[in-house]
Amino acid sequence: MRSVSFVNRLELKVPGNVLAHALCLGDVDNDGGNELAVGNVSGSLMVFKGLSSRHPVCTAEGLGLITCMGVGDIFRRNQNHLVCVNAEGQLYAFDVKLPAKTSGIEKDGEKPPVIQPMFQQRLPPNTRVLLLANLGEDDPCTLVLGFTDRMVRAYRWNDAAQSPSPVEDGNFVQMDAWTFDGQVGSLSVTQSGQAQPLLVVSQPGGQYVTLDCRHWLNRHKTESFSTENQTVPSSVYTLVQSKHHPEAPTEVVGNLRRTGSSGPTDLVALATLNGSIKLLSNNSVQWQLHVGHQLFSLTKMDVTGDGADEVVACGWDGFTYIVNHACDVVRFQLDDSVCAFCAGSLGTCHESSSNCLVYLTLSGKLIIYYDVCLETMVSQNLLEVMRDRSDQLGFLPDQTRQAIANGDGAAVRSLYSWCISTPEEDVQLQLKTLRDQLATIEGSTSRSSVTEQS
Repeated sequence: MRSVSFVNRLELKVPGNVLAHALCLGDVDNDGGNELAVGNVSGSLMVFKGLSSRHPVCTAEGLGLITCMGVGDIFRRNQNHLVCVNAEGQLYAFDVKLPAKTSGIEKDGEKPPVIQPMFQQRLPPNTRVLLLANLGEDDPCTLVLGFTDRMVRAYRWNDAAQSPSPVEDGNFVQMDAWTFDGQVGSLSVTQSGQAQPLLVVSQPGGQYVTLDCRHWLNRHKTESFSTENQTVPSSVYTLVQSKHHPEAPTEVVGNLRRTGSSGPTDLVALATLNGSIKLLSNNSVQWQLHVGHQLFSLTKMDVTGDGADEVVACGWDGFTYIVNHACDVVRFQLDDSVCAFCAGSLGTCHESSSNCLVYLTLSGKLIIYYDVCLETMVSQNLLEVMRDRSDQLGFLPDQTRQAIANGDGAAVRSLYSWCISTPEEDVQLQLKTLRDQLATIEGSTSRSSVTEQS
């Protein structure tokens, strides 16, 4: 395990307390770049766009105690909407319209524009976590909610009239509901061995449950839907729980991309509050590691740019672990306590995106580390790196260059020792001496040529 430092950082101020699932990245204005949305327990929602402004580009007020948020095509109209749910079960959906180039509010005290929800609906209370996901070929978006009473409910937008406006005659209809033995930690999606999407629900002690939702996804949307709760049978696959911490809260993330594969996969990552991280493929543990920090948030992001998603886990104390599929680990430390965390792509003002780590501290600071990129996850030996790059050392004498190419450790160490330990004044003096000698040689050569011509 090696430690890294990220230097590109933006620090903002967010009022009020924020719950762990009330922070998300998503394309809320459908411009192709992700924005950052934050909701606090006082009912305020804030949207931040790009990296040039330190203030939100729009806000909403009076939304109650916001527990979770998400961005997706919730109305099945090929257009993203921002969705938040409060503790009383009130769902709010926003159609966010932002200019192509948003400068934000640059002056302190100047208030950003206030947006109003385009749709709201009362759902069961005590919502804990929200997922907007594609659970089938003909299903653009399903709303899945996890509750503090160990329930998970799936909803689908029902618009029988097919009206141009999605808020006139439609509503969210419950498609299915499940009761679990333990508290619901988080929700995600993975792929079965038959290439079918599965809903993944984490359970305490490093367990998770997979649910096949095809039996109701294929129904016609005008049919009457069953709202009877189903208790998950014991035959549904669950991972063997931790012997020492059977009640440790667990986070899960699925569909981790492999190198060369852009579609859904069967890779699932788990993280528990007692510091355990696991990667599974087709319900088989690929590797497991334990860290000495309480991990409360788990996500995925391509940090190396090779097309494969790394596992990103964050602890309450700010320690962040980035792990690839081969269990190579990189650690980053934020010197502050964290109450919410997310990672992913954030759109910038130059029609590009940047990998970001987003932390919300207990002191109300929103800290964004951007341009998060690692050349490699594996620790590299300086001698091996320079041996592979020997063609870039043309300024060295042939003997030294050949020694580096042959892996002569003594010669390479001698060269690096000279470069590192020699004072800059001595280096400059030696370079000046070499230039003078070269000029003398060139002068002698030109005089010899003139004499021969005479």
